[in-house]
Amino acid sequence: MDARLRFAAAVASAAVRAAVEGWAAGDGTGEDQPGPAELAVANLATLRDFPWDALTES
Repeated sequence: MDARLRFAAAVASAAVRAAVEGWAAGDGTGEDQPGPAELAVANLATLRDFPWDALTES
């Protein structure tokens, strides 16, 4: 696998991992707090403008 694609996978993985770890650590408390999936989706949404296409260009 190309190193740039590994980098892209690592970025996406880190976004999900940070969400799940934050949720598991109880950073947010209360019943109205989002679950790990919602947090992961929110983190991934921040990557929407990431230049993914640039990773596949030579």
